[in-house]
Order: sequence, then structure tokens, then C-alpha cells
Amino acid sequence: MMSWTVELETDPGRGQEEEAFTVTWDDGRSERMRLHEYERVYAIPGLYEEIAQRRLACLGPAVLADALVDAAAPGPPRVFDLGAGNGVVGSELHERGVEVLVGSDNIAAARDAAQRDRPGLYAEYLVGEVEALDPVALVERHGLDALVCAGALGLGHITAEAFGALWAAFPAGAVFAASVHEDLAGTGDSDFGDWIAAPPAGTEIVGSERFRHRLTMAGDELFYMAVVARKA
Repeated sequence: MMSWTVELETDPGRGQEEEAFTVTWDDGRSERMRLHEYERVYAIPGLYEEIAQRRLACLGPAVLADALVDAAAPGPPRVFDLGAGNGVVGSELHERGVEVLVGSDNIAAARDAAQRDRPGLYAEYLVGEVEALDPVALVERHGLDALVCAGALGLGHITAEAFGALWAAFPAGAVFAASVHEDLAGTGDSDFGDWIAAPPAGTEIVGSERFRHRLTMAGDELFYMAVVARKA
């Protein structure tokens, strides 16, 4: 049984970065925070899942996991989970037979939450900005052949340049699945939208699907694009 309850702020017109809620503990204490204040949200076990997965019916992790595993068939991919958070996407991949998972996020609270709530899920979990990674060594160390990035592109998070530099380290035959807000997915909409429209030589976009990522706290549908690519 949870020792806390959550009340969402359902005011219409708020952007994703502004969505907020209040947590109230059984002893009467309460705390207001925004959903994207990940350091605070991840510090409370189960809170992110209660809000994003259950209350807001987030489908993004399952959609991307399906897309990546399907693209990598017939064998299970060895996956780098970029912007892994507390491991929700990693769990979906594990349920689909992925045994080798490496994660990274730019905040230690994400790694700590993943290791607390899903011990052993990741073979390695790195903390830091994407630009600080050594992607060639990382891919070689774990034999990685797939990259997943759920919702961390655009919106002030990971840039297309950083994503492209990471992807360049993956071998021929590798696949990626990434999701981005539909308003950022087209040419001229964002740096990643431009990257998708003109991917680097040897990268083929093999699938693109609009899907309902989740509900907003006001009850509106929030749509993202799932993009799948393969390296020749």
C-alpha cells in the first residue's frame, strides 16, 4: 500500500514542463512538484510510474520497445538506453527478451532510482551529458547494436548533434528507435526533425509512426512520433 497519495493539477493550457501535482503522505505532509523535476520525482519510489504510466496512461515506452525489437529481429538486440530515467523503457525491453542493456542519464537521481527499483536491469548505467560519453568504447565494451531514446530529444534535452555523434559509433546493421513530440518531428520544427529529414549517409529511416504518447494532466491527448532507422 502506498504511504502517499497524488493530486494532479488539471488546469488546461499547461505545457509539459509546467505540469504539476501534489504528493500527500499519510502523516499529513504534502509537497508540490512538477512532473519534469525528475530529481524530486525519482526520489519517491513508484511516484513516476503512478503518475506517468497509470494516471496519464503513457504508451511511449511500450511503443518504442516494440519498434526496436521488431526492427532488430530475429535476434534480441544489445541496447543502449539513452535518457534512461528510472528504467521504464529498459523494463519494457527486458520483458521482450532483451538481456543486454546499458543506460545513461544526465542526473544521478535517475541512475539511483533505476538501481533501487530495478536492480540488475542495466549492465552499466552512466551519468553525465551525452557529449561526455565515449561512444566507441561503450559500444565495443558491451557489443551494442541498438539505440533507444524515449522522449529525450528536443524540449531542451538531447540535441540532434549529440544523438548523431552517438549513433555514428554503432556498427553496420545497428538499429535505433527514438520518439519525439510531433511538433518537433518535421523539417524546420527542430534540429532532430531536420536530422530525420536528412539522416547521415548510411542511415535509412525504415519507419515512422504517430502515436498517443500519453494524456496531459488536463486530459488531452499528447502525440509523439516514433522513428526507427537502420545503419547500412
